[in-house]
Amino acid sequence: MTIVDSVLDGNSGGGGGGVLLNKSTSTFSTCRISNNDGTGAGGGIYANAGSTYTIDRCLFDRNTNIPPLNKEEKQTGVGLSTKGGAIYSQSSKGSIVNSLFVDNQARRGSIVSLKETDFEDVVFQNCTMDIDTDYFGTRGVAWEFGESPKFLNCIFVSEGFPYFFTLDTADVTYSLIEKGYPGEGNIDANPRFANRENGDYHLQRGSPCIDSGTDTGLTTDFDGNDRPVGDYDMGAFEFPFLRSDIDGSGKVDSGDLFILQEDWKKVSGS
Repeated sequence: MTIVDSVLDGNSGGGGGGVLLNKSTSTFSTCRISNNDGTGAGGGIYANAGSTYTIDRCLFDRNTNIPPLNKEEKQTGVGLSTKGGAIYSQSSKGSIVNSLFVDNQARRGSIVSLKETDFEDVVFQNCTMDIDTDYFGTRGVAWEFGESPKFLNCIFVSEGFPYFFTLDTADVTYSLIEKGYPGEGNIDANPRFANRENGDYHLQRGSPCIDSGTDTGLTTDFDGNDRPVGDYDMGAFEFPFLRSDIDGSGKVDSGDLFILQEDWKKVSGS
């Protein structure tokens, strides 16, 4: 199954609010999975029973849940859940690249929750993850009865709770994690997003994420622009080389035009 350029919005159900994968091979490309709601495991995508899935250049945002009141009311998967706000993956393999996760909520794994996985069964490359901590107990990544997912060239930002719900150490390298995390190439710094408050996660000039990643073999970013420019960047968006980006915002717009107009025909040193 291949889903391209699609929006899965405002759904609810009893086994994967957006999509339920069962013994299937699936690809999701340039999709938005948002505003799904539920009570079980796997808000946006529930992958089960040996499924294999690829997620490329997708946005997961504002998936939420209402926790079950008791065990009898518990269901497996909907919009977001007590496990796996955006993705719940059990006994399955997944590759998630160039994707953006914003304001998803779950007690264990607002981004992803894994169960019964082997090492490198689930790999995230060049993803940006803004973890919503308004929901009590929210963690970004959780796993049980298996190995950690692998993260390369990713950005994690949060205002509160820890990123990982587990007793083991997550496999994270060449990634920016605010508050720090052990791993080769990891950094603790302000990523310098263009406008996080308004949902713009492009990198500004001078971001410590620029040229700080490792070679993942990816050739495009979330926007479909070339990757890498120079060395690989961290996160879903590669910082472009734009000669006309005078103000260093990462895009050519009216701000650059204003600077050009102000300096038009001026002579250096005058």
